Amino acid sequence: MGSGAGNTATSQSQAEGGAVTSSDDGAQKGQTFAGRAEIYRDMQAQLSAAGIDTVWFGVAADLNEFFAGRSGLLLTSYEYMNELGISLLDHNTNMFNSLMAGDISLSGQSLDNFLVQGEQMHVQSFTVARYGTSVPVSVRAPVNLAFSVGRMALASNIRSGVNYVERRYSENFNFWNTSHRILLGESMMSMARHGN
Repeated sequence: MGSGAGNTATSQSQAEGGAVTSSDDGAQKGQTFAGRAEIYRDMQAQLSAAGIDTVWFGVAADLNEFFAGRSGLLLTSYEYMNELGISLLDHNTNMFNSLMAGDISLSGQSLDNFLVQGEQMHVQSFTVARYGTSVPVSVRAPVNLAFSVGRMALASNIRSGVNYVERRYSENFNFWNTSHRILLGESMMSMARHGN
């Protein structure tokens, strides 16, 4: 559920075989949810063109677009969520570069699940480093609210994914629950692959 300002895709990198390199323009894009969505879409296109079977980066783009569209609801959690997104972009850029270099031998759903689980462990580490084991309500509540208010207006893959998590766990979706985030990502990737 990808959201670093570090390395970003550039047209020069595409010409040189797809590895992501730094650029001032890309670093600036990486500072916003919308910019990160664009970077992830570019990564997904490069991976698809290289014949690497994953849909994870497209899902990361969808989730960044979600947060861009709901940034007004994030209120007191916006700073944390944006900084998390920057850190996740760095993490996911490293994964992208490893994939383009052939350093990861997984493919298909196994690769997707590996990527989402690794990313969510990064989210957990980032959160614990920031808040310890107790995230303030002023940060927790707005993020969960973003997933519940106006649910029918959410993109269908996010809405269906959140609904699936709630059915599976018999409770409201909780972004702060690692299992919920992983299942949301897996559900969205399944929809990207199979349309269900």
